[in-house]
Amino acid sequence: MGATNEIYERNRFNKRDQEAGESIESYVATLRSLAKSCNYCELTDSLIRDRIVVGIRENSFRKKLLQGSKLTLPSVSIFAGLTKKHPNK
Repeated sequence: MGATNEIYERNRFNKRDQEAGESIESYVATLRSLAKSCNYCELTDSLIRDRIVVGIRENSFRKKLLQGSKLTLPSVSIFAGLTKKHPNK
């Protein structure tokens, strides 16, 4: 097995958008998996959070995420769960 091409892996991560019909939970899991080979170290969670904001399909959800100044990856996941249970939030 050869060495990981960090640039290639980061390209895959940064180009990954949420697919039609894909849940937020599945999208986050895929981003986590892709990030493992990117060598982001302590920036991993913040870069996954940013990729979610940029890559989610639903503009109304993106707008809600952008309203807070202290958005974290765990808060995105909690908010996604609340939005799924209560779509009008």
